[in-house]
Amino acid sequence: MITVFIAALETEYERSLFEQWYLRYRQTMYAVAYGVLHNREDAEDAVHQTFINLAEKYEKAASVPESEMKAFIIVITRNTAINLYRRNKREAEQLTTLEDDSEPVETDFFEQIDYEMLVQTIAALPKKYKDVLFLRFVQELSAKEVAELTGIPAETVRKRTERAKKLLKLSLERSGIIVS
Repeated sequence: MITVFIAALETEYERSLFEQWYLRYRQTMYAVAYGVLHNREDAEDAVHQTFINLAEKYEKAASVPESEMKAFIIVITRNTAINLYRRNKREAEQLTTLEDDSEPVETDFFEQIDYEMLVQTIAALPKKYKDVLFLRFVQELSAKEVAELTGIPAETVRKRTERAKKLLKLSLERSGIIVS
């Protein structure tokens, strides 16, 4: 993971210093993020985002005295985790306010299917559904991020995702790959 961050830095000295930060503070950062989020994956995401922020604002971070660096990184990590918590909470609230009279398609269902057949079935879906599935589940973007990227409302992204799952399940049932 560290190679992703240091690749953006220009000099060997910058890469070396950044690597030192990574090795020295990553566990502390994780502990801080986990304390806010209470979820392993979200805490890892917060730490990852913090390192991205540090790499992007390297000059500012490098100007912090070594004696203050730990506190500086903890503050950035905590703020990143809080922002992630708020974003997750907002998305969860939006999902609960959506009115959908149909029953949701369970994701465990798709984990039981042969990978190649699943890929072929997805490829046969209409483009608007195929694109949403790709961005949501392969690229692991949130509905909001997909909406910003594609220029369609987040509500539409959620609805297309749900419809795509249903079409996918129906196609797989018709082809006899799964039995409902």
